[in-house]
Amino acid sequence: MTRNANNEEFVPNHSIDQYITHETVRAHITVKFPSYQLQTDDNLNTIVQKASRLFSILLYCGLEHLVFGLIESGVSDNSLPYLSNNDLPPYMRSRLSESRSSNFLATQWKFLAPTFKLTREQFENDRILPILSAKIIGGGMSGFVHEVTIAPGYIATYPQKVPYMTLLYTSLETYDLGLGYADRRRTKDGCHSQ
Repeated sequence: MTRNANNEEFVPNHSIDQYITHETVRAHITVKFPSYQLQTDDNLNTIVQKASRLFSILLYCGLEHLVFGLIESGVSDNSLPYLSNNDLPPYMRSRLSESRSSNFLATQWKFLAPTFKLTREQFENDRILPILSAKIIGGGMSGFVHEVTIAPGYIATYPQKVPYMTLLYTSLETYDLGLGYADRRRTKDGCHSQ
């Protein structure tokens, strides 16, 4: 786990990709569920290729026994996030207590840090952003502008440039983000130019 500027934990994408492999999933299932036979590699392929975050969340919550039923009912990483107990798949809702469902809903954000694009984006208030440090550089009536350091691997384009991002809080329920890049070079007088 990595901590962001708000001291919230998140799992970097590269860690999920590194640890959720055919070999590790097969080994875990063999040890945890010795009676379960992986008859084909279809479920294994689906977990690794389409449901690695879902499996990671379930594993972290001690709910990995639900993964095959969820996959068979069409749930994948694209189904995430779930915003309330009512949004959870029926297969999951019928097998979890209210407290375990709530734990899943809260935990999922640790595994769903967004990759930023050069667009204006809005995220749920619960979304854990992969921002390692932030400094207010301006503000006005509608919010504050922050210069931030984004965790490696969370910028979709132009990775060769040094990222900066303006972060504008426009409501209590969502983050409204405008992302840009700065090529920071020192000028003759020692100041940074963009």
